[in-house]
Amino acid sequence: MNVTDDRSAPDQTAQYRGLAVMHWAAYDEPGWDHPVFERIIRTSGTPALEIGVGAGRLQRRYLAAGLPVEGLDASEEMLAVCRERAADQGLAPVLHAQQVQELDLPNRYRTIYIPCGSVACLPDRQALTEAFRRCREHLEPGGVLAFNLEPIDHDYTSAAAMAEDWQPHVRLDLEAGRTLRVERRVLAEDAVEQSWTEERRYTLLRGEAVLAGPQVRPATLHWYHAHEVLALLRLAGFTAVELTETDLCTPYRGAYDRGPVIVTATTA
Repeated sequence: MNVTDDRSAPDQTAQYRGLAVMHWAAYDEPGWDHPVFERIIRTSGTPALEIGVGAGRLQRRYLAAGLPVEGLDASEEMLAVCRERAADQGLAPVLHAQQVQELDLPNRYRTIYIPCGSVACLPDRQALTEAFRRCREHLEPGGVLAFNLEPIDHDYTSAAAMAEDWQPHVRLDLEAGRTLRVERRVLAEDAVEQSWTEERRYTLLRGEAVLAGPQVRPATLHWYHAHEVLALLRLAGFTAVELTETDLCTPYRGAYDRGPVIVTATTA
C-alpha cells in the first residue's frame, strides 16, 4: 500500500490537494454565512473579493444573484473545481491563485471577505498581519474587510485530544458507489503560540476496495483572542474595527456556545 505524505510541504496548501479536494468540495450548501456576507457586500458595495474561495460555495451564489465577486485561493485544485461548477451554472468567475499574505492584484475592492474561519490557516501572526495589510491596500477608501472566526472545537484539556492513533473523522458517500474515508489525528498543540498541528488521512473506496490513497495531509491552525485581532488589524492600518457576537476579553474558544465571531474593519 502506497501512502502519499505531504508533511514536508512549505505552505498551507497541502491540506487542499489530492483526495482532500474531494473532501472540502463536498461542502457546497449555502450555510449560515451566506446571508451574513451577502448583507455585508450589499452594504459595503462592490466589486468584492472572496479570500479562500475554494470550490466557490459562496461566490457562485453571489454571482448568480448579480453581485460582482472575484475569488482568490492558494489551491489551484480547488479553483479548478470552482471553475467547473461555475461553468455548469453558466457562470464565468474571475479567480486568482495566490496566498492572501502575498496578495498582489491590479484591482481595488469595496469589500473583501474571508469566510469559514480561514484566517486560522495563516501560519503565524506575522503572516496574518501581512494578510490584513495587503487586504487594506486592495480596498478602496472606506472599503470593508470582513471575516469570521470560528470557536475552537478541540478540547485541549482531554488526553483523547492528543491521541496518536488515527481516529475516524468523516465518511462521504460519492457518486458511482464510491466513499471517501477521512481519518484524523492531532500531533501537537501549543497553548503559548495558540496553535495545533493535525494530519488527515484520505482513502477513496468502493466497498472495501481501495481506489486511491491513503494520502496524508498536514495542517497547522491557530486561534486568536479578540484583543489580538484588534491589535493586528490596527497594526495593519485599519482605523475602525467592529466585533460582534463576542466579548473583547473572551477567548474565542471560550465562546464556543455563542457561535461564530464576525469582524469588520473599515479603511480610512
